[in-house]
Amino acid sequence: MCIRDSSLINAHNEAYIHKILGKLKLSHNEPEEAIIQFLKAKELYEANEAYFLDKAEIEGGLGEAYNLEGDKERSVEYFHEYIATMGSASMVNANLGKLYEKLGEIAARENSWAEFLDHFGQAAKVYESTKNWGLLANCYYGAAELVSTSSEELSEEKAMQYAKSIIDLQSKATEINKHEKPMFNTVLIKAFLMIGQYSKKVSIEHSLEYYENALVFIDKVSDKAVLLNLYEALASAYYKTKAYDKSLAYAEKAIVLAREDEDEPNLHVLVGRVYGKLRLWDQSLKSFETAVNLFECRKIENESKAYAVMNLGVAHSNMGNIEKSIEFASIAVSIYERISPESINLANAYKILAMSYKDKGNYQDQISIIISALDIYKEHRANSVQAAHCYILLAIAFGNMGNTEKKQEFAKKAIAILEQSTKVLALAFAYLTLAVALGSQGEWRKQEEYSRKALELYEEGKGNLSEQGYAQYCLGVGVANQGRIEEGVEALEKAVKCYEEGSKMDCVEYADVCGAVGILYEKQGKDKLVRELSLIHIC
Repeated sequence: MCIRDSSLINAHNEAYIHKILGKLKLSHNEPEEAIIQFLKAKELYEANEAYFLDKAEIEGGLGEAYNLEGDKERSVEYFHEYIATMGSASMVNANLGKLYEKLGEIAARENSWAEFLDHFGQAAKVYESTKNWGLLANCYYGAAELVSTSSEELSEEKAMQYAKSIIDLQSKATEINKHEKPMFNTVLIKAFLMIGQYSKKVSIEHSLEYYENALVFIDKVSDKAVLLNLYEALASAYYKTKAYDKSLAYAEKAIVLAREDEDEPNLHVLVGRVYGKLRLWDQSLKSFETAVNLFECRKIENESKAYAVMNLGVAHSNMGNIEKSIEFASIAVSIYERISPESINLANAYKILAMSYKDKGNYQDQISIIISALDIYKEHRANSVQAAHCYILLAIAFGNMGNTEKKQEFAKKAIAILEQSTKVLALAFAYLTLAVALGSQGEWRKQEEYSRKALELYEEGKGNLSEQGYAQYCLGVGVANQGRIEEGVEALEKAVKCYEEGSKMDCVEYADVCGAVGILYEKQGKDKLVRELSLIHIC
């Protein structure tokens, strides 16, 4: 009897050692060696009346090892043996839930979506029965991620359902112990982020609402990647909703987090864009310089770097550094031409370079480059609005060269496209460009007509005051030249007010407007007002 007991103990000890070795090999991603060890342990336990938990552990280990090897059939076979071994104890064992998740992952790889839904449903039941809300939330998120990457027709809808199931678990938060709270909150944030991403198709405001709700759960969350994704999503959404101060605040929070590991150049690009929208060009320039330097230090030559270089050119342009603007826009063009010769981004870079040549007064080169951009936009028919913008730039370029017929022609092409779009302010500017061309040819009635159309749209879309001022100027000139002096004066006085209240005054246009008002005051015999206008310091 003693000899038998000793023999049994030795067999169990040997089986235990093989089991531990199997686990170690599995943790080192050596499935073949793990299988050898687990099978030896299995053989010893079966021959010597193994305790059912030991037997289940080995079956689970074999399932994991065969799964790593890519042997789906054997993996599933051993996972099911594990379930059978656990029997009535299975519903109080959280490990079983994880096992069902593994079976679900295997089914997903095989595109067996009915099996996938069944296995993840079983896993959810296990976690619900044990009130393990953290693992349940994690289970739903794993299912959401797997579904979202599938080719299933309703994959997005199913992913959203799983993510919303996580959010519904908020009511269980009071039952989560303090050790599980960080994981639970992390998964909640990831769910809000996922739904927010999908909600962009509804509206950016809808998306932003989910990101803001996620902020409630950042307490005790230590996963930097999740927090970084949240701050970046908030910064981007606030940027798109024109809440630039908030966008800047979250972009800078993201940069602080990113710097703890490796600074992220694209975050500096976002900050540069925000400063640009706020017309703080010094700060915008510094942010784009930081981004470009980071790309160069890491020897990265991609579209993101080209985009940063292109925006560096935009910042220089707005600071009056025309040569620098041309230099950086040319570098961006050369990068895009090498790595993405037919992309929309190359056309955008051409357009920035063309505008820099306009500022330099090099209209012939400007026209040539705009045509290159236009050819690309025409290839990408979805970008007809960008093509319309090219037509406007061509109209202005030809107008600057004194070719008013070409100016009218291209302005009308832009209008034909933009009248079919929702771009109210772009259409207003196209009307204004045509109004100027018509006035240059003495077509005063038509100049009035298109100036009024532009003003109506500027009022609807809340366009910038400089452009509204120039539209009022065109209207004033148009009606005054039809003999309606009082109306002309009224429009021009509104133009002066727009320029004086605008945050960015075009001094040349302002001088033109003041000069036109002075001429009309003179016609009305208002000599005092003429003298006052002559005392205004223009730039």
